[in-house]
Amino acid sequence: MKKTISLLLIIITLSTLFASCGDAAVKLPEPENGKTVFTLGGEEIKYDYVRYVYLNTKADMEYGEGENYWENNPEAFEELKASTLDTIARNRAIELLGKRYKIELTASEKQAVNDTLEELKADKSGWEEAKKENYLTDYSFAYIQRFSVLWGKTYDYVISPESGVIKSDDVTVLEDIPENFRNIRYVYIKYSESNKEAKKALADEVLEKANAGEDFAQLIKEHGEDTTMANYIDIGYYYTIGMIDEKVENAVEELEYGEISPIIDVKTGFFIVKRETIDLEYANKNIATFADYYVARRFNEMVAEIQKDMKMEFSDFWKNLKLDDIK
Repeated sequence: MKKTISLLLIIITLSTLFASCGDAAVKLPEPENGKTVFTLGGEEIKYDYVRYVYLNTKADMEYGEGENYWENNPEAFEELKASTLDTIARNRAIELLGKRYKIELTASEKQAVNDTLEELKADKSGWEEAKKENYLTDYSFAYIQRFSVLWGKTYDYVISPESGVIKSDDVTVLEDIPENFRNIRYVYIKYSESNKEAKKALADEVLEKANAGEDFAQLIKEHGEDTTMANYIDIGYYYTIGMIDEKVENAVEELEYGEISPIIDVKTGFFIVKRETIDLEYANKNIATFADYYVARRFNEMVAEIQKDMKMEFSDFWKNLKLDDIK
């Protein structure tokens, strides 16, 4: 995947967020391109923001692929458009969820974002290079930072026991686990375009051994290249619905307990997955972790429901978009 964008990981501390600020409206910077690409839930989504999501998604999709990826995969462009829209629409749904509970940014929080931007702009050449590298403008940076703060406030409120929005006591979570949690062990074999064929041959060999009854934990130790699984060989890796790669999750749903999946190609590597039983005693001992997964899933379900019902209006620019129209 494209490297993590460090600019979006700037932590705005509470002391900064609540710095002194008047009640006057704190405006976003003007967008470089003020064109409205689509309107989601009553908000006009500007080109600058769409460009950021679109080009970063495009970079992720073509990472590690050949020069002719888009020509050789014409269906990938529609996937790019759909993924871009889904990301932005989900973010808008989170904003609407916050609005439902009267959660909004204070003037101080907005000003903190603007102040952070001004600090970055002080290094003019560095900031211009960072914007170019990450497909940002001043407007999209500030917009995304504002959303990040709002997302945090909304999430914290919705999952808090005090709000009562999501009930997450031990009994509720334990009742949910058999239905909506899964336990798996897996061998993950990484590949690049240069060694994909050889790694596929290795994956075929591992799958053959697994299906012949060789100890799956030992196969993980010998061939697995995932540090997370390495930490959970003995107990299995627990997750809740919607938490892992969709292709892997869908494959697991086809398995009975003890069954082993075919090889699953996730573009960066091959998965071979064995579905394991749920140990409720283990879950009870680690209920806090399971509760964290549970409330995250419930939050995502609430967002998805809002997104599903959201009114969307699309500009002619978006309707007629071609691959290189956004640069």
